[in-house]
Amino acid sequence: MEGSLQRHVAPTSSLNVMKLRTFVITFTTYATFHVARKSFSSIKGELSREQWMVSSLTSQSNMYGLMDMVFLGFYAVGLYVSGMLGDRLDLRKFLAGGMVSVALVLVAFGVAGLANIHFFWFYLVLWGINGAVQSVGWPANVAIMYVVRERGLVLGLWSSCSSFGNICGGALVSILYGLADPTLAWKLVMLASGSFMLMQSAVVYVFLVPVPPKPHLHDDTDVQEASKTAIDEDDMCAPAGISFSSAWMIPGVASYAVAYACILYDVGAIVGSVVGGYVTDRMGGRRSLYIVSSLCLAGLDMQFLFGASEHMTGILLFLTGILMGGPEMLITTTISADLGTHASLAKNAQALATVTGIIDGTGSIGAALAQYVVGRIANCHSVCEDTALTDLTPRVCPTTCAWDSVFFMLQGCVVVGMLSLSGLVVQETRAAWHLPG
Repeated sequence: MEGSLQRHVAPTSSLNVMKLRTFVITFTTYATFHVARKSFSSIKGELSREQWMVSSLTSQSNMYGLMDMVFLGFYAVGLYVSGMLGDRLDLRKFLAGGMVSVALVLVAFGVAGLANIHFFWFYLVLWGINGAVQSVGWPANVAIMYVVRERGLVLGLWSSCSSFGNICGGALVSILYGLADPTLAWKLVMLASGSFMLMQSAVVYVFLVPVPPKPHLHDDTDVQEASKTAIDEDDMCAPAGISFSSAWMIPGVASYAVAYACILYDVGAIVGSVVGGYVTDRMGGRRSLYIVSSLCLAGLDMQFLFGASEHMTGILLFLTGILMGGPEMLITTTISADLGTHASLAKNAQALATVTGIIDGTGSIGAALAQYVVGRIANCHSVCEDTALTDLTPRVCPTTCAWDSVFFMLQGCVVVGMLSLSGLVVQETRAAWHLPG
């Protein structure tokens, strides 16, 4: 009896240690990706002040918006490709290789700065490559971070890695700007971000277990076999994966992909991620109903944002983060894990990275389009008032924007997201009340 108990406890304890190690490594890994992204967004002000980049085809004011749009465009397309590759390649090697590629791009950016290269198109191409290789991070990490029980809560905690990375990226910029002159500091920021990415890639390659525990494991023998298979990946055949078109045909993938494309969320949505994961676990996994309810409340919340006082705006943005953070986390992590192992896949369950890439890639396309659409709708322009009393008095030229139209557009995006999930909500409601389909 005692020997049997020891055999039961030891493998379970070993599996829990492996899960914890996977959680920590993937958390810090994707946080490192966001350190890199935050670093560039934080140095754009200094680059603009120095007028560092030069081009005869575009103005200084348009350069950084164009770089962001190119990054997001390549990132979105890359997510689709990375998702499919992640289901066919060794996830550990695939993720580590992508991180090394990102590190090389960041270091090249910093070295180009030290070498006084000012050619804008060089940096634009470099940043497009950065978007493509950064797309490796999300599908691979989500596929590895597969959990069976309490999936919503665990992935809710885990998805805060992006916000944690943003905080660390901002701290890195602040520290280096405090230690060096700004003209040198931004170059050091890129070099430091690349160095951290390179070091984390070594951690991934050496310590990360690439194969997550299988959902059908129930006894100690299965657990031991899974651990052995995960560690001895050199003797393991690569998963066959599924085709890109087949992943779109999984029931629910298209609906969630469109919904995510229409969701805009505040970066401080950690609370919403945890709350969303916990609540949907308690709801028995009825995630579509929670998402639509949150989006409905978020749409109402946006109604009060326009024209609100500074204090009230802060409160409303916090509420928006809670209401949008939960749906964003659920769609990109928990639901991706559900759909990646959908019953329609039959014996081929190696679709997790592909589905994650489709959903997050569609969302990134929505973000890339928003860069252009919001600017067009806002139509910001200066209106000079002829209030000067003398020739020496400067004219007042305030900037006006059609922000009311922007908020209406955001509410429209929320409505589109809700409608795309309406069919799934009906299915979940019928299942909950045992109604005939």
